[in-house]
Amino acid sequence: MPKNKDGVWEPEGGIESYKELPRSLQYGVQAYIELGQIPGDFLCAVIENNLVGAIRRADSGNQVALPKIVGWIYNEAPSQCWGSHDKLVDWVKERELDIPAVREKAKERLPR
Repeated sequence: MPKNKDGVWEPEGGIESYKELPRSLQYGVQAYIELGQIPGDFLCAVIENNLVGAIRRADSGNQVALPKIVGWIYNEAPSQCWGSHDKLVDWVKERELDIPAVREKAKERLPR
């Protein structure tokens, strides 16, 4: 996952690829990747590669969509931001250090 011209992390498939995720997760995934906002419990478990935790926390729609969600994370998200709790924590800390202009550009990209 490269950074775009504004320095914001962007999925391999571009910003439109967020739409491949269940609608209920699109904002949380984008805010996590681009701003380092800590997502909800289900998404944290997915990002941390905690299968049991993800299944326990998933609603019925996310249980069905779990393979697609995991596939998206694997194929689109930067490898530095998923796979363990430590990677999640480090990603959040690193996004806090992004320069303010980059953070503002990322905020502008979030769906309203």
